[in-house]
Amino acid sequence: MTFGDRFRAIRQKKHLSQGDIEKRCGLLRCYLSRVENGHIAPKLATLDKLASALEIPTYQFFCEDEETPVPLIITLPNPDPYPRTIKEVRWFRSLRKALSKINQRDRRLLLDLTNRMVSLKNKRDSRRLRILKRGDVLHLPKASPARVSRPEAKAVGQ
Repeated sequence: MTFGDRFRAIRQKKHLSQGDIEKRCGLLRCYLSRVENGHIAPKLATLDKLASALEIPTYQFFCEDEETPVPLIITLPNPDPYPRTIKEVRWFRSLRKALSKINQRDRRLLLDLTNRMVSLKNKRDSRRLRILKRGDVLHLPKASPARVSRPEAKAVGQ
């Protein structure tokens, strides 16, 4: 069932004509006909006008039965991630300033460390915490041979 069919069914169930709806909400009869026939889709503001003209809540245009749908409740882990105090604002400003000055390698290191911390927090098991060893978890680019200083071998007998 399209929106136009649903709108027409509700209008006819309430024994209202397109002219009655026109008088109640101020929309033209030709517009209402185009909505009912599926030629145009009304905007949200227009849906509210049509719902108030039909004296129904807006959601009933989209529900087949007369029951009120159960609202979807989404809970966020941190509802207010923004700083609340002046002290927090200043701390975030200094953090932003410091982060803007770091190079790409340090930025990658910082992101790897924070990802590791988050994954450990999500596991909620401190017994699994390991001490990082050299080369563990952090995959940083190795230094090029030109940068590495190695002692040179001395020739014997010279």
